[in-house]
Amino acid sequence: MPNTFFTTLFAVPALAALSVPLAAQPSPGVRGPIPVGVYECDSPQMIGGMVMPSPSTGHMFGVFGPGSYRDFDGGRGAFTFSGGILTMTSGPLKGIRYRREAERLFYPLNEKGERGAIRCVLNRAKSLKGRW
Repeated sequence: MPNTFFTTLFAVPALAALSVPLAAQPSPGVRGPIPVGVYECDSPQMIGGMVMPSPSTGHMFGVFGPGSYRDFDGGRGAFTFSGGILTMTSGPLKGIRYRREAERLFYPLNEKGERGAIRCVLNRAKSLKGRW
């Protein structure tokens, strides 16, 4: 006999959450400032039966401090961060938005606010100076 208490308490809310489109789901609630450093972006690809990262330099960015970034080629700009969304407001990445999924993890969003396979992870080993 199925446990209706378990079904009501756990399974029904879980199924309801899955029915919400990814773009409409709120960010996990990561709070606090964005750590300074280089955010390397890549998309996982299957190569020879292994999952390997494929760099996406066009989405890479480095955070210098509150509201300021530079891109892969050294161009500088400004950003805002609100509600888990990082929005590039000026510079070479102007208009690109990223959703923060963890303290050091962002996903670029498309025009509909949906994330794709590209991910951007903080790499503290990289210097903010020069090309990455």
